[in-house]
Amino acid sequence: MASAVPKMIGKARKNPKAALAANKRLMLRGAPPVGAVYKMAPVELRRSMQKVAREHIWKKDLWEAYMFRAAALRSELLVTDLCLILDATALGKNRSPALARFLLDEVVRKGNNVNYKMSFRDVVMALNAGAKMRLGGDKRWVDELLTMGLRRISGTDRHAASPNDIALFLHSLTRLSVSATQMEAARSSVASEITARIPKLTDGHTLSLLLHGFSPLGSAGLEEATEDEDGDDEGEEDEPFEEYDGEGQQETTRPLTITHRPVLKMLFKQVVENINKERVFNNMDVAHVMLAVVNVYRQSPKELEANGLVPPSLIPALNGRIEELTAKMKPCDIVRFMRYTAQLPVIETRKLLPEILYRIRHFTPASSLEILRLLRQNPGFDEHGKVESTIFYRLIRGDSARFLTFEQV
Repeated sequence: MASAVPKMIGKARKNPKAALAANKRLMLRGAPPVGAVYKMAPVELRRSMQKVAREHIWKKDLWEAYMFRAAALRSELLVTDLCLILDATALGKNRSPALARFLLDEVVRKGNNVNYKMSFRDVVMALNAGAKMRLGGDKRWVDELLTMGLRRISGTDRHAASPNDIALFLHSLTRLSVSATQMEAARSSVASEITARIPKLTDGHTLSLLLHGFSPLGSAGLEEATEDEDGDDEGEEDEPFEEYDGEGQQETTRPLTITHRPVLKMLFKQVVENINKERVFNNMDVAHVMLAVVNVYRQSPKELEANGLVPPSLIPALNGRIEELTAKMKPCDIVRFMRYTAQLPVIETRKLLPEILYRIRHFTPASSLEILRLLRQNPGFDEHGKVESTIFYRLIRGDSARFLTFEQV
């Protein structure tokens, strides 16, 4: 239903009756009239934004009204409400970076004020929202929130922080590409608090985020691996990343060492014990585990041997889990897993290629080009050229020209 909303709005511009019908459909799903947003009280505004975000309604003028109203009410909003508003905004496509930074500055101001009780979860939500929106420019708010988070994670009420919040805290810092010194300080604080709890952790989301956050190169200039064809996934809090050559990338020329090895060993052990349990590890969780293994492998291939850091039983378990999840993967997930398996030879791709052949018409031209690039770099993926020829057939379709740039052609 969420994917049909842009089509409804497109029709509405041509036909007044269609506009009225589209608005009625949105209202039935919980979207208020745009004019009503400017009259909302603080708590009413926060609840409405959360409800609309859960329904995946991304009407542009509605979200512009939401953000302007939030900016106008910033002094009246509680710090928790501000963080929840940022969290809801980060889920969608209609983001306003300038207004988001404006609200983050207000979060920092209230967080430093003793009269406002800012919890560790509030800090995590604010950091995660900023990471999802990929806010560039001045990042003093990151330093402030990092300091607040470290203070709360090591304070007297540190045991109130849930393992999932702690994992998301470390994960958000990874996405924000903080300095190596800051990342190591965060890892040390997280390790001191989470180590005793690891043997009891069974949630795939928490384990995979912690594993990726503690893995080497986990804080070195990372980019979200998103695809345009899946707007619904764009805002997921657990999207995996890759290294990229872009602004803000950290210095990685100095040799990196694998720190916190005991913590990593415990996390790998828990992953092996729980990865095959039904509904524990989803696509994104498996992707984060794979990326952690890739980071370890790039640092030292010997760590995948019998006495290495990565348990020998993890690779067969990963291969089996990927086979189970292949049919449920979206096109962007398949591209993502192809990219990771290209860097990790021990992961099998025999189930991914037939799925690409079966669903090639659902891949965007950009995704098809990425798969073609990976096949050219790794000839062993497609020995008989069947997938390559199918991708060329997809790229000569008439709709491809609209989505390919001159450089891609």
